[in-house]
Amino acid sequence: MDQEEGDCRRIGGVSTKGYFHVCSLTGGGRVAWVVRVVKTGAEGEGQCTDVMEIVRPADLGDIADLGLTLADAKLLLAGLQQAIVTGQARDHAARRPACPRCGAACQVKDYRERGVAKLFGHVTVRLPRFRCAACGGIEAGIGWPSHC
Repeated sequence: MDQEEGDCRRIGGVSTKGYFHVCSLTGGGRVAWVVRVVKTGAEGEGQCTDVMEIVRPADLGDIADLGLTLADAKLLLAGLQQAIVTGQARDHAARRPACPRCGAACQVKDYRERGVAKLFGHVTVRLPRFRCAACGGIEAGIGWPSHC
């Protein structure tokens, strides 16, 4: 099957059309690519996050203009890491623990930012703290690694 310009492959059973797109910017002969991360699961497409816009010259008058710069690559990797860790933490935080004192379901009390050192850089995530409506006990998010 021949693919037309802008018609992207399917990844994980989900069409990627529109997730990675190229657009011409006005003036200056420059082109931009927008890198977007899309969460997919058993339910299909989920949340998406634009990670970065990469702007490069439209012509290749200088071989140094080919591909990403080292600075672009570092920013892209850091943005991907932040988007993926944030999504994982959000999903993890959606689970409501049972109160260890009375067994009732806890509700979100507030969120705290937490720094996590990862292989590709330091990321910050919002983690919930929970309060039991029945007995007033306060719990941290369930099963979150304690060494971060």
